[in-house]
Amino acid sequence: MARLFFGIMYSDQTVLLKVLTKLKVQHGITLKENKEFDFDFTNYYLKEFGENLKKIFVVFDKQIKLKDLVKIKKDSIQLEAEFKTNKKRVINIDPGCIGNKVLVATTKNLSHRIHIGDNIYYDKQLELKNKPITFKTTFADYKKSKEFFFKISSL
Repeated sequence: MARLFFGIMYSDQTVLLKVLTKLKVQHGITLKENKEFDFDFTNYYLKEFGENLKKIFVVFDKQIKLKDLVKIKKDSIQLEAEFKTNKKRVINIDPGCIGNKVLVATTKNLSHRIHIGDNIYYDKQLELKNKPITFKTTFADYKKSKEFFFKISSL
């Protein structure tokens, strides 16, 4: 079992608040949020989302099994679709779990990712043992937030 979290990227605070409300209805009480930060690590999302992107990680009190991420990721994709404008996403919702590592659910099949079911994969972002350990494939936003995740892993 591991604790559920969501990495949420957005530019519109109103959309973020609506999404957080829906996530709380689905998954219960939040345990911790990190401080919002600028998501300016890459231009990958620029064409779809535009500029001035923000990112937040929201950790829920809910404990899940790794296989639960399949349904949670599919639900997250549907939630993103609810807020599309001109056929473009305005919010990106990536569920994951925190135990002795940080795993993020994704639909992108790359060589280092592990299939967990129904075309959903997990991507290990951090190892959380005596200190947070990053990898060559760890995203910059997870590197920036590694101490946040390390503190959560001990709760």
